[in-house]
Amino acid sequence: MDSITIVNPATGCQERRVRITPPDELLKMFENAKIAQKQWAAVPLKERKKALRRLQRYLQNNYQEFIDAVQRETGKVWADAMLDPLSAVGELSFWCGRSEKLLKQKLAPWPHWVLFNNEFTIRRKPLPVVGIISPWNLPLAIPAADFVPALFAGSAVVWKPSEYTPLTALKFKEVFDSLGCFPENLLQVAVGGGEAGRIVSENADVVLFTGSCKTGGAIEEICRERRVPYHLEMGGKAPFIVWPPANIERAANCFVWNACANAGHYCKAAERGIVASSISSDFIKRVLKKAAALRPEIDYGPVITEFQLKIIEAQVADAVRKGAKILCGGKRLERNGRWFPPTVLIDVNYDMDVMTKETFGPLMPIMAVKTLNAAINAANNSHLSLNAAIFCDDKMAVKTILEGLEAGNPNVNTAMLNWMAVSAPQCAAKWSTGPRCNVFRHGEASIDRTCESQTVVKHKFSLPLLKNRELFWYPYTDLTKLTMRFFIHAFYPFF
Repeated sequence: MDSITIVNPATGCQERRVRITPPDELLKMFENAKIAQKQWAAVPLKERKKALRRLQRYLQNNYQEFIDAVQRETGKVWADAMLDPLSAVGELSFWCGRSEKLLKQKLAPWPHWVLFNNEFTIRRKPLPVVGIISPWNLPLAIPAADFVPALFAGSAVVWKPSEYTPLTALKFKEVFDSLGCFPENLLQVAVGGGEAGRIVSENADVVLFTGSCKTGGAIEEICRERRVPYHLEMGGKAPFIVWPPANIERAANCFVWNACANAGHYCKAAERGIVASSISSDFIKRVLKKAAALRPEIDYGPVITEFQLKIIEAQVADAVRKGAKILCGGKRLERNGRWFPPTVLIDVNYDMDVMTKETFGPLMPIMAVKTLNAAINAANNSHLSLNAAIFCDDKMAVKTILEGLEAGNPNVNTAMLNWMAVSAPQCAAKWSTGPRCNVFRHGEASIDRTCESQTVVKHKFSLPLLKNRELFWYPYTDLTKLTMRFFIHAFYPFF
């Protein structure tokens, strides 16, 4: 197979055939990227910033071009598709404002007076080629969070989008090249499936991956064998806790949106409603009314891939077989494309796949619990740990939940807004990330994902009687011993 057929999941109609990047051509991309990276890294940071600011302005003025590309391959409704260029603009704006500060050489704090005649500087060097393997649910927003800081730092990028959504990446590449302010081959797009992902993982200087636990595990093995850095985000199963006193109407509005926006194709989507028994009936009634009112093509889009639709259907069937009740939705719509309606499930438990496995679809299972500890335990009952939402107006109860909750990004009285907070890291734990991935996308520290740090120690001046040596160099003498005894006691007053 030398091409991929892109089908619009909203209509079932073929949109375009896209050529797969052959393996030898993909390998050549890495050679070209290294040449481009040297040219780009030599450009002063202020000039790099000007170029990327120009890219930002293009996106701001022509966002509809990217919405059209996203809709062609995902079928998303306009508001959901808009998140892709909107997120990319947010990334560019943040780094345009902070890149000079973050990439500037910094003096490390003076460790102690013993080393008073030395200077310690921390500098960052860009890794030459950043390999990005991105998913189909947010074909521009997620990779932009990876390649924008990489480009500011001075790296080149080889980007392999999902084989289901290459059109947005190719459109971005076309615009990127047309601006005429970047070296040729600085950002390249490789089209393909698992084989292309393997080649990227085997040749990049760092790999940034977003996708399934299975694929992430395979990438981790390759990178660990090569001893190159890698950073993984591998899904979520976000709990949505509602505990009194709470604004139940606001909680219900947020739950339905958090679960169904983007057809539920967010790794930060609410996938488990956990509600106090005393307010569960009221909450369920409100959720049901709002979910039943959602309109296909206006409020929610189709399920993007057929295999994901089968997972959603299987989870509903499994839940019903084990005693769950469907209050609305529950089966695919009879229309062209891949459509599954918002579905509310009650009487659910942790024997059901819908409560334990990532859904990535518009399902809203709701569990009633009697105690706050039970709510926290239910929320933590997952191998994934990315997002969570907490709706509660009792500060002490919220504090108790936050202290016990195993979630990288808890949102209080809102949901999923951490994605747009590009100044703060997107945290994760358990199987939502890799065991060595302790630097996450977003936030000032995310620049370290695509850079390597250097600590430069510079001798500033010598002591009057020791111009050609230090006290602790050879030869070891009684003066050496005396000096070191003095040093060990001299530390204390300064710490």
